[in-house]
Amino acid sequence: MKIGSPIRKVILFSTLGGLLCGIHLTLYFLRDFAPWMLFNFLIGVLCLWAALLVGSAPKCNISDTSGTDEPS
Repeated sequence: MKIGSPIRKVILFSTLGGLLCGIHLTLYFLRDFAPWMLFNFLIGVLCLWAALLVGSAPKCNISDTSGTDEPS
């Protein structure tokens, strides 16, 4: 039973969705380049980076039941 993989997918897709939604809403309401668009983009990139770090961390792999940390 793999628990880690679906959680990573949910984190990744929700982060991407939030990033796209933030950019779209900023463009819709302001209609031109503004500091808020850059701010939303940077927040989205930081969230995506954190999600990727969590997803690729070997110590956070819940589905690993082999008992060893070494790759086979």
